[in-house]
Amino acid sequence: MILSGDFNTNFAEDDKNQLLIEFLNNEFGLTMSNDRNLSTTKYKTTIDAVFIRHLNRFESKLFVSYFSYHKPIVSVLEIGDDDAGNDDGERVVEIMYES
Repeated sequence: MILSGDFNTNFAEDDKNQLLIEFLNNEFGLTMSNDRNLSTTKYKTTIDAVFIRHLNRFESKLFVSYFSYHKPIVSVLEIGDDDAGNDDGERVVEIMYES
């Protein structure tokens, strides 16, 4: 399961938003994939987040945006080899790190 979006709450503020993180973990088994200490907006707040459950090879990274005050969060789920021997997950990871 993947839950992502603009939560309009600053996850970098420890006390205030820890309750939401704990609620999502306790009620739905979701853990935050992106680093809550890295700002997701140009105003140095972390209001965008990706929460996941039961995904082992999943990674979220921030990118720069010149068109929005939000920094896009790009997430990669490695899916492994297909029947033809192609590793689609590896290709996606390569694209992510080509910058």
